[in-house]
Amino acid sequence: MKKKNMYIVALTIISIIITGCSTEKRKIVEYKEDKGFDEPSEVSYIFTGQSDNIAFETGKVLYGKNNERYILIKNFKFINVIEDEENIEKYSISLSFNGSSIIDDNMEYLNDKSFEEKLKSFVIEENGYYNESGYGEADAFLNSKETDFKNNTKMQIVYCYYNGDCKKENLKFNFFN
Repeated sequence: MKKKNMYIVALTIISIIITGCSTEKRKIVEYKEDKGFDEPSEVSYIFTGQSDNIAFETGKVLYGKNNERYILIKNFKFINVIEDEENIEKYSISLSFNGSSIIDDNMEYLNDKSFEEKLKSFVIEENGYYNESGYGEADAFLNSKETDFKNNTKMQIVYCYYNGDCKKENLKFNFFN
């Protein structure tokens, strides 16, 4: 019996050594109700997004009647400390649907603001109509379909330091309905 207990203890220790034992838990980002400028009365999905260090708390999208489309993403924040944040020179945020970008991923310089300040004030909001005939306004979001939204929407934040090193944060969306 003692030999069996020693064997179990030894296997447990080896398992911890091989797999690693992390006390750091991934923070859960809770949905925060917030409004945009031109928000519809109903939405198709509400969601949040998070990567290792950055998250947003408010995500809403509508695929409505008469091909109406609406999206709102806001309330970005740090969920972990970003190493050397004071040495970040520029950043970009890209959002794509089915591989086509809606937001230009050109780098924006921070100038006199911190990276955290820039993120907190960043908002994505768009509305419009999908035009089946192909005429009128069209972009990657307006041409997207509700059935594709959950699986084919991607967001990436890239930030670069003064020394030229860049880090990428791929945000995973968490849906609540």
